[in-house]
Amino acid sequence: MVRGGWGTVPPRGVPGPGGAWQDSNAYVVSAAGLFMAMVLALEVHEFVALGQPSPVRPRDPGVFLLMIPFLLCFGLPVAVVGAAPVVLPVAVLAAWLGRRFTGREAWWWVPPASAGLVAVPAAAVAVWKEPGLALGAWLVGTSGVAVAALLARQSVLRREAGRPGLRLRTVLLYGTLLVAVVFALGGAASQTGLTDVYEPPRMTKGPLTGTWSDGGGGTLRRLSPDGMAEAVTIRHEPPEGATDGERCGGTGTWRFVPDDDPWRQAVAVVIPDCALPEWSVGGTADALRLHHVCGDPDSPDVHTLARVR
Repeated sequence: MVRGGWGTVPPRGVPGPGGAWQDSNAYVVSAAGLFMAMVLALEVHEFVALGQPSPVRPRDPGVFLLMIPFLLCFGLPVAVVGAAPVVLPVAVLAAWLGRRFTGREAWWWVPPASAGLVAVPAAAVAVWKEPGLALGAWLVGTSGVAVAALLARQSVLRREAGRPGLRLRTVLLYGTLLVAVVFALGGAASQTGLTDVYEPPRMTKGPLTGTWSDGGGGTLRRLSPDGMAEAVTIRHEPPEGATDGERCGGTGTWRFVPDDDPWRQAVAVVIPDCALPEWSVGGTADALRLHHVCGDPDSPDVHTLARVR
């Protein structure tokens, strides 16, 4: 009998062919670990988003607590379904790679196996969306799958050593404690100023003059210091019942609407026959943006104009 442990293992179970598939307890704890990883990833995202430029005011981190019931309704089924075709195969693959290339199974094969599997959907995201989003999805997905696979592996190792497998309540307890600690540290950091919380730059009229484009042909040009403006195929408020809006153009006027609250600063453009909204000022001092937000507040449609230099 080979001595079991976190680095070397007995000749059966996860280190042997198909061991993880035959252990129902490994499946349960891996699904629980995957779910807790999803909760933790969303929590970290909420705190990171506080410091990122946004067209809308960041949500209070406390809102995350209200989202937990929705995570149970939607995230838990995903974790339960995803554990069998994703997490457990990673545990088996990592065991096979270890025996194949080093002659023994070891825990450190799990992260590379997870990274390789998650790279496939991440590559699809890179093709259809953007590389930055794909990289973030790959890192988060790899971490979550690796943690869940390590839990499955450890549960099987314990059973192979004649001990009870990992308990579901243990995984949930430590996962909940970790979520609570991250929430407390993140909340304290944002409230005390240790981490930045984004707010739009405070503006005057001068830096807003010039030409602004939405990148799709729509342009507000010649926002001149004397208050004159020209719009070229700019998107404006959609008529009732429409979803994509319409485009219009013409000449008119504009003015800057200052406010002590930087989130309420706005640029008001008046063009005949164009139902243009007030554009809120966003971005950063070096990369200004004008935003108009409409639709569902939880999933808004954001029209953005960038300064054309």
